[in-house]
Amino acid sequence: LSDDGVKINAENVKYDKINLTLVAEGKVKMFDEKNQIIINAPKVIYYKKEDIILTEGKTSGVIESIYNLETDNIVIDRKKMEVASESKSIIKDKENNILELMEFKYLANKKLIKGREIKFINKIKDEFFFEDAFIDISNNEITGRNISVNFHNAAFNNPNNEPRLKGNIASSNKDFAKVSKGVFTTCKKRDGCPPWTIKSPEIKHDRIKKQIEYKHAIL
Repeated sequence: LSDDGVKINAENVKYDKINLTLVAEGKVKMFDEKNQIIINAPKVIYYKKEDIILTEGKTSGVIESIYNLETDNIVIDRKKMEVASESKSIIKDKENNILELMEFKYLANKKLIKGREIKFINKIKDEFFFEDAFIDISNNEITGRNISVNFHNAAFNNPNNEPRLKGNIASSNKDFAKVSKGVFTTCKKRDGCPPWTIKSPEIKHDRIKKQIEYKHAIL
């Protein structure tokens, strides 16, 4: 137990009193009250002077009691209130939305998750691919660039379609998606160009109405 909200349970613990370093091994479970995160890992190193916590090996946890995390080798900077990993990570929420990221950083004070090479699958199985993006966990909204979206086939009332959308910058929440410089089609994927597309500098997808709106569109 520390005096600033860190609790570590482990099978073995070694504490260096001179360097103020704690090494915990064997079924380690760590609670960080400041960053609202719970971590499970085979090994945790806590540098008390720098206020930095490292995990080694396969790491799982819970962020803000909402997001389940699976990754490897995370770094918790308690002074900056940041949690980061350069390993492939999976983050799931209670509504079955799934984030797959090649690396991520969680900014606890801003309630933001940043990442790159992101695949986001929402609860209705639409797939979003971003080059990089950030997720505002206070309103469950994702914003990123260089986006490609594969809607589930029955999204527009025809299960034989393969509706998809590409664009420059996009933002999405549970009800709406907005894409700039977008191209949309529902045609099946095939060699060469699809039979038709709609291009627009601004595309909005209303998931509730199952409707897409375009500004200054070209068909």
